[in-house]
Amino acid sequence: MRQGMLKKKRRGKGAEAGEADLLAADQLQSALEWLPIGCILFDRDYLVSYWNRASASIFGFSAEEMIGSSPYQTIVPASARAQVEAAVAALREADAPVRCYNQNLTKDGRLIHCEWHHTAIRDAGGEVRCFIGMALDVTERIESQQQLKRGERIQQQLNAHLARTRKAMEEALNARIESEAALLRNKLELKSVNSELKGILDAVEEGLILYSPEMEIVWSNRGAVKYFQATDAPADASPRAEAPLRSAIEAAPPLPKAEPAPGYVAACFRSAAQISDQITRGNGQILDIQVYPILGDDGEVQSVLEVVRDVTSKTHRQAEAVRTAHLASLGELAAGVAHEINNPTHGIINYAELLMREFPEQKRISDISSRIVKESERIAHIVRALLDFSRKRDGGKLRVRVEEAVEEALTLCKSQLKKDNIAFELERHNAQLLEILADPQQIVQVLLNLISNARYSLNEKYPEPHPDKRIACSLSRVSLDGRGFAKVAIADRGGGIPERSLQKVLNPFFTTKPNGRGTGLGLSICNTIIADHGGLLEIASREGESTTVTFLLPVWSVHAS
Repeated sequence: MRQGMLKKKRRGKGAEAGEADLLAADQLQSALEWLPIGCILFDRDYLVSYWNRASASIFGFSAEEMIGSSPYQTIVPASARAQVEAAVAALREADAPVRCYNQNLTKDGRLIHCEWHHTAIRDAGGEVRCFIGMALDVTERIESQQQLKRGERIQQQLNAHLARTRKAMEEALNARIESEAALLRNKLELKSVNSELKGILDAVEEGLILYSPEMEIVWSNRGAVKYFQATDAPADASPRAEAPLRSAIEAAPPLPKAEPAPGYVAACFRSAAQISDQITRGNGQILDIQVYPILGDDGEVQSVLEVVRDVTSKTHRQAEAVRTAHLASLGELAAGVAHEINNPTHGIINYAELLMREFPEQKRISDISSRIVKESERIAHIVRALLDFSRKRDGGKLRVRVEEAVEEALTLCKSQLKKDNIAFELERHNAQLLEILADPQQIVQVLLNLISNARYSLNEKYPEPHPDKRIACSLSRVSLDGRGFAKVAIADRGGGIPERSLQKVLNPFFTTKPNGRGTGLGLSICNTIIADHGGLLEIASREGESTTVTFLLPVWSVHAS
C-alpha cells in the first residue's frame, strides 16, 4: 500500500486531477443518493436509469424494480400521462427546465401529489442525452392547504352561526316581553341552531376555545378536550365552561384548565389583533396556537377564539431533516480530514522503516522505529474505519464477519468509552468466523446506536467509576425454524427502561431521554435496518437494573476454525 502511494506521487498532476474527478463524481453520486428529494435519471427514450433512496421512499419502488422501466407503467397514472408527455416534449424542444405538479402512483396503489423539476441534458451537438427529474412529495402540503380552506369555510360558517345565534337570542328576549308563546318558538329555533353549531364545532379537528371578556372559557369543542385532558387541571377545578351559555350550548364539553386564560388571550383582548404562539407541554407535545378576536357591532372585542393544532410530528420531522443535513456535512468534513491525516501517516511509516533498514544494528533506533510504525499503523487503522463509516454506500450487501463489524464499531467509540470509564467485554462463543450477508456500514451504525444508548444509561446511573459500569457484547449462533442466525446481544447494567415505555421504544420520535437529549429515532432506525436484512430485534429490560438488546441476522456461512 505504501509503495502504491509513492507511485501515486510520481504520476504527477494529471493523474491526481483524474483521481480528483473520480472522487468528485463518487461524492456527487453519494450526495444524490442521500438527498431527501427524489432524483431520477431517464435515458433519451425516457426509461429509468437511476433511482435514488428518496425516490424509493416516495413511490415505494426499489431501484431494482425501476431501472430500465418506463415511468408510464409504474408511477404515472393514466390521468397524468398527457401532462407528463407534454413536459417531456417541451424538454426535447427547448433547453429551459420544466416545472409541473401532477399526481403519481405509489407501489401500494395510492395517489400522491408531486412537484417535479425536469431538466434535459444535451451533448455538444445539442442532442438530448438524458433527462433528470427531481420529485418532491407535496401531498401533505396540498392536503394541508385543502384542510386550511375547509377550516376557513368552517370559520366563516362559525362566524355566521354566531351572528345568527346572537340575533336569535336578542329576538327571544324581546319576544319574551311580548308573549310567552313567542318566547317558546324562539327557544325552539335557538335550540335547532345550537345543535347545528355544535355539530360543526365538534367536526373541526383543531381545538376551539372561546373566551369571554372576563377571561373565562365560554365553551370548547371536542378537539380542545383532546389537546387538554382532565389531568391538566387541578383536583378542585370547576366546570366553568358549562355555566355562561348553559341554555345555548348545553352539550358543549367543559375544558378544564389550571388558569382562567393564557397571557396571549388577554393580549388579544387588548390589541384586537390576531396573535400566534407555540407551546411545548411537559410530555413533549408541541401545540401551535392561533388567537382571533371576535368583534361586536361597536368594533370592540366581545370574545376571543383560540385555535389549537398539534404540530409535534411536523416539528420533529423538520428538526430531524436539519440534523441529517448537519450530519452529512460533518461526515464529508471527517472524510476530508481523514484523507489529510492518511497521507502524512504513511510518510511517517516509510521514514521509520527506512531508519530500521539504515541502522539494523542499533537496537534503540530499531526499537523506536518499530514503535513509530506500530502507532502509525494504529492511526491508519482508525482513519480507515472512519473513512469506511463516513462513506455512503449504494445499499449493496456483502459477506460480513460479525466480529469485524463489532471491532470496527468499537474502534470508532473506544475513546468515548475510555473517557467515561466504561469497560467493553466481548464474548465470542465460537462465533469468530460467523458471516452474514449485510451492508457493513448499516450494521456498524446499528452497533454504534446500541452502544451509545448503553453508554448514556450507564453514565446516568453511575456518574463516577463503578464496577458495574461496563457493556457486555456476546456473539453466538442460534437456529430458528431450521435456519441459522447470528445472534448479537448488547447488555448493560444501567437505569433500564420503564415497563410502560418498553412497547413504545421502537416507535419513531419516542424517547425516554429528557427533552433535547434524544430524537427518538435511534432504535427505530436500528429496527428498520435489521428488518431490511431479514432479521429480528428484541429488547429486554428491568427498570433500574439492566437492559439487553438482541438482534438476529441470517447466517451466510460458518467456517471451521
